[in-house]
This record gives sequence, C-alpha cells and structure tokens, in this order.
Amino acid sequence: MLSPQITLALPQVITGIEEKAENLGWDAPPVLLALFHRHLVTGSPLHLIEVEPSPFALDLDPGSNSGLAGVLNLLADFICIPENAPELKDWLDATHRTFVGYALVFEGFQYTPYADYTYGDINTVPAMADAEVRIVVAIDTDGRCYETKRIRDEHPQPITVHDALTPQLLAGAIPDVLSRLVTATHHL
Repeated sequence: MLSPQITLALPQVITGIEEKAENLGWDAPPVLLALFHRHLVTGSPLHLIEVEPSPFALDLDPGSNSGLAGVLNLLADFICIPENAPELKDWLDATHRTFVGYALVFEGFQYTPYADYTYGDINTVPAMADAEVRIVVAIDTDGRCYETKRIRDEHPQPITVHDALTPQLLAGAIPDVLSRLVTATHHL
C-alpha cells in the first residue's frame, strides 16, 4: 500500500511528465518511465527513472502504438523470468528505491485520419492537427490508473484518476499490459 504522500504526489508527477514531453516536442517515439520512491531522506519526493533501451526495445514510429503492447509484454516476460528477479531486486535494494509504478507517454490518433494521412504531416493537412494526441497513462502498485492527454496545439486535459482498474480500462491493450508490468515488477 502506497503512503498518502506518494498517492498525492503522483498526479503532480504525471503532470511533470506531460510537461516535459511537451517541451521536447511532438513526433516522438513512445517512452516508458519507471516511478520510484527513494528512502534516503524521510519524505523525499518521487523520482523518475527512464527505462534504458534493452534488447527488447523496438524502434517504433511516432504515432504508431501497434507494436507498443508487444514490446511491453516482452519486458514483463523478461522481468518474470526467475533468474532475472534477484538481480533486479538487488538493484532496487542497493539504490534504496521502492517501485511505485510505470508511466507511458505515447502519441496517436484520437479519430480516424484522412486517407493517406501520415502522422505528423500537419504541414500538408493542417486540419488534422486536432486528430493527433499525446497520452500519458500511469499505473501504480495499488492499481490506480492516472491518465491525461493533450491534443496537438492545445492545453493538456486534467488528470483523471481511476481508483481501480476496471474491466473497461483493462479492455485496452496498453492499460492491460501496463498493469501486468506493474504486477511483475512489484513482486520482485
């Protein structure tokens, strides 16, 4: 069970992730972030650590999340291999980190684009800018789901927090596999 301080801090962390993504610009590949709490100082804030490229990472095109669930499933499978667990657990212990959850930043379409439209091609078809969306979704170890999205050239939407992963949320490939990844890491 996460502490109330961490639970209250997570929406701010998700906001910070989205702001950083906005500052880096659009047409970016998906990014998976691991969320940790460090126990070095009482009451220390959450720390973000970007997952480093691994043999399982795919070079996905911006706006394409078709292979994203497959990549995350491979990562969860890797974490679940019994021989890998001690090394990962030792790393967490040695760095005084407690795993809190994962956040995923990815871009895509919020509705079907015009025929032959290529993601990021708003110079040719400016009317499609409102179809392009950046989504930040996070799942913590208590099963809460945090999500926000930003339509290109607009302000981000407020963060929505779901206290539990309902069957409707898990029906999507991304929340389902993120939940699996959180469960695999949390049980190290």
